Amino acid sequence: AFMGEEWRGLFKHAVAEAGRLGLEVNMNDDAGWNGSGGPWIKPEQSMQKVVWTETNLEGSKPFDGTLAQPAADRGFYRDIAVLAFPTPGDYRIADIKAKALYERRDVPPAAETRLSSGMTIASDRIVELTARMGPDGHLVWDVPPGNWTVMRFGHTGTGVENAPAPASGRGLECDKLSKEGIEAQFAGMMAKLVADVGPAAGKTLVATHIDSWENGAQNWTARMREEFKTRRGYDLLLYLPVITGRVVDKLEISERFLWDLRQTVNDLLLENYAGHM
Repeated sequence: AFMGEEWRGLFKHAVAEAGRLGLEVNMNDDAGWNGSGGPWIKPEQSMQKVVWTETNLEGSKPFDGTLAQPAADRGFYRDIAVLAFPTPGDYRIADIKAKALYERRDVPPAAETRLSSGMTIASDRIVELTARMGPDGHLVWDVPPGNWTVMRFGHTGTGVENAPAPASGRGLECDKLSKEGIEAQFAGMMAKLVADVGPAAGKTLVATHIDSWENGAQNWTARMREEFKTRRGYDLLLYLPVITGRVVDKLEISERFLWDLRQTVNDLLLENYAGHM
């Protein structure tokens, strides 16, 4: 079994033999040949994505009910925010899965499209209801006149695992946007091997490495809102509907937010994953 007592004993012996022969050892960061994952990564330490549910309400009357919880991978889910806005038309931003980092592929240039006000969400009409919702999703709200959409946003794991890998070494890929993600990965494997080989660490066992990227994409981490504001200079809260393909204020503004989101993910990946490793 990968990282079991017998395997670690064999690894320690191999490092000792390499040292005797004057060779150096570079051990991959996980049991596969890509990424950074394993059975020691908990769902809350894994790659994260934004998920949501929608509830459409008729206005001019009170709502007293439960907002459905978005999908949860392996039972892990955390709320981000609850937003309500007058229900717009059904226009969706093109290529939104790539632009919002649900898929890893090239993003085409934004199209020049004129939209009527009825197809967009005015940011000054968005109402934050986060504090009104209980932990079980129960919400009480006096709905203003008109038709309204209430969105419950949260985050869960992407479910991506390291592969190919032996079953005993396979598990969730760590969060690439937080230092805690790669720290959990290092503690689960390399730190144990470093301790096993003792004084040979840094002399014979000289390196570890992250191999090719086969892990899809992620667009959230626990401190994403704070990290985004620090790097981009504004709060992403009112632009969360853009992640679902909707347009807030103008298409140009929404496309720019999506660019800012991708840039922030890029910054965090370089700093907290590759850089911290």
